[in-house]
Parts: sequence; structure tokens; C-alpha cells
Amino acid sequence: MSEEVLNVEIRESRGSSAARRLRNAGKIPVILYGQGKDNVSLSISLDEMETALRHRSRLVTLKGDVNETAFLASVQWNTFATHPLHADLTRVNLEDVVEATLVIQLRGEAIGVKEGGHVEQLLRELTISCPVGVLPELITVAVKDLGIGDSLKCEDIPLPTGAKLVTGPDTVVVQCVQAMEDADEEDVAAVAGGSEPEVIGRKAGDEDEAAE
Repeated sequence: MSEEVLNVEIRESRGSSAARRLRNAGKIPVILYGQGKDNVSLSISLDEMETALRHRSRLVTLKGDVNETAFLASVQWNTFATHPLHADLTRVNLEDVVEATLVIQLRGEAIGVKEGGHVEQLLRELTISCPVGVLPELITVAVKDLGIGDSLKCEDIPLPTGAKLVTGPDTVVVQCVQAMEDADEEDVAAVAGGSEPEVIGRKAGDEDEAAE
């Protein structure tokens, strides 16, 4: 797992007005807590935080007014989820076990695709508990051995040493299914030769109004 460096400053002013001024200056407010120590109000450059989030970094090194290793516990976003507004950081040692939700990334081409199938990813994120020092940035799932009708569940996904599943082990992550275009030709012909289907919800006169 990559470790980002975040330059931090002690934040003396609190409240919504102070936070707004901070954001206008290109920074965001954060709180550092944990390990039985006092909570510390800090500010971090918005650019640095966005870089850490883009790199999916959860373990960060704080430098400046505070020099500690921390885990990015949560982030509050704006309405459109385009910019972080606030973050919570917790002090950690590399041996500490944390719970994290990670993005699942598929790798490879399933053999079933060559047989006329296609791959469906049913689960986009996976939650695990894991020692901070070996926490990955994301979960990579190899799908090359998937044939048509095959699937992979959470329990089939390799995890780092010491990590445990929090998401249900029987949850299906990805499957390879028959492509729809291979449907029975007689069924397709029957649909094509049948009467025009009724448009549900359309009221009398709608067609005329649409034409106008």
C-alpha cells in the first residue's frame, strides 16, 4: 500500500464559518484522533488530499505541526461527490488492524468470453479487516479462468496475510454468463411475428400529442 505525505497545520478556529474560509483558501479541515490521545483539529491542502484519494491511499504520513502515521478513516464530500469537504484521521501503528472498504478491480479476459459469453461484475467493493501495514489500495480479481456459468464469490478472493472478510463470503463478485444475442432463434422469430406490444402507462391521445 502506498503511503502519501500530507502537510498539516494546527487549526485554531472551528465552526462552519471557519471551515468555509479554510476551503476558500484551498484547504480542508480534518480531525486526528485515536490511541487514547487528545483529538487534534488540523487543516490539509485540498490538492494533497485529492491526490491521496486519487491514489486510493488510506495510510498517510502527517508532517508539519503534527508528525504521525494515520489512517484515513472517513471523508465527507460535497453534494456532487466531486470534492472532499472534511476528513477523519486515526492514529495507527503498522500492526494495528483496521476495517476498510476497497474497490474491486477485475483483471484478465475470461475464457467464457471467447465462447460467446460476457462477464458481469456484481460487487464493486469489498470490506475487509486487515493490518494497516499490508492493507492494499484495491482488491484485484483474476477472471481468466471463468467459463460460461462460472462465478467467483468473496471467499474465492485471495486476501493479504492477516486479512479477514467482513463482506459475506457467499456474496458473488463476478460471473460469466451467456450473451443475450445467443438466445433461441425461434423465440426471437415469435416476438418478431407477434403483434405490436402495448406501451404501458401511455394514455389515449398521447401518440397524437407526441406527433404534434
